[in-house]
Amino acid sequence: LCYDAPMIIEEIEELWEQRPFVPFEIAMADGSVHVIGSPKWMLLSRNGGFLVYVKQEGPSHRLATHLITRVSEVATAGQAAAA
Repeated sequence: LCYDAPMIIEEIEELWEQRPFVPFEIAMADGSVHVIGSPKWMLLSRNGGFLVYVKQEGPSHRLATHLITRVSEVATAGQAAAA
């Protein structure tokens, strides 16, 4: 499962508060990947145990932070070309 939940929560908070906002993705232990496209559509619980995000189209998702395996910025077309 998650290698360090407090560190993961810190990473999420940093990416969430970054301005200008850059979309980021959250990878889960089950292999699913969730893209956070806007800071407006995500909530982190007070105790950091889970987060909820809503896609512009579709249902909301509740993610247990102890099951998060990776958090990273979504590569833009410019970043992909430079790599």
